[in-house]
Amino acid sequence: MVRKTMFFCALIFLLPALAIGELVADGDVVKDSDTGLMWQKVAETGMDWEEALAYCEAISIEEYNDWRLPTRKELLSIIDYAKNGDAVTADAFGDTQAAKYWSSTNYSSSDPAIFSWYAWYLDTADGSLDSEKKWEATLSVRAVRGGQNEELADNIFITSPEMASTWMGGGLMPILWNIGKTKTASDVKISISRDGGGSFDVIAVETPNDGVYMWEVTGPLSDECVLKIEPQDTGDAGLETTQETFSIGEDSCDLFGITVEMKDIIRGLQILVGQ
Repeated sequence: MVRKTMFFCALIFLLPALAIGELVADGDVVKDSDTGLMWQKVAETGMDWEEALAYCEAISIEEYNDWRLPTRKELLSIIDYAKNGDAVTADAFGDTQAAKYWSSTNYSSSDPAIFSWYAWYLDTADGSLDSEKKWEATLSVRAVRGGQNEELADNIFITSPEMASTWMGGGLMPILWNIGKTKTASDVKISISRDGGGSFDVIAVETPNDGVYMWEVTGPLSDECVLKIEPQDTGDAGLETTQETFSIGEDSCDLFGITVEMKDIIRGLQILVGQ
């Protein structure tokens, strides 16, 4: 209860940073135009943490089968703290009753036992966070897809492009990634999909796994772009990642486009020259 109270107080000061994007219901899913995430509209109930993980990985909704249990940060992105009522989830979900939702985030602790025993959950009665023992509590579950799972620290993690960003065709843009625990001596393959992950075209068959690739953005234009980076060393199998979704817009006379931050461009150039 003390942890929950402290977290709720901290959230009061963070409200401007946690402003939700445009959440729109579309059939059995809810789409977030700000984060690029897609959510299960109707949640399930009565699962412990391991059951929640397995459920999200097994379901298929709207012909998508790459669902996962969201992180606590992702769960916070669908809370509307300006709402009054039993549930403070965004209106697009249609929730009428508050519930406690499992996250994939382990409770941080220097004690390995506590780290492995507890996971964070979100209470939609007030938008607060707390933790429960993974095998004792039976909570609700709302699956998410898109983006990258920040809990998979060993995997490659794409930092540019960001979800819901727009890159301009004709611009020279830095694709940036953290290599995780993949081998720096090996190569990676970089591919792009313009149909939400249905099919991919290769951007680079083999490029060094050094965290940067300068790409001259090509068409066709799309609002459903997905980027995939796959390590080519067989010892790194399963450590690939995909970043979805972002957009490729109309050509621009600006060499670097207009939406990628200058710090990313500078960092990309620094890596290229070995600084």
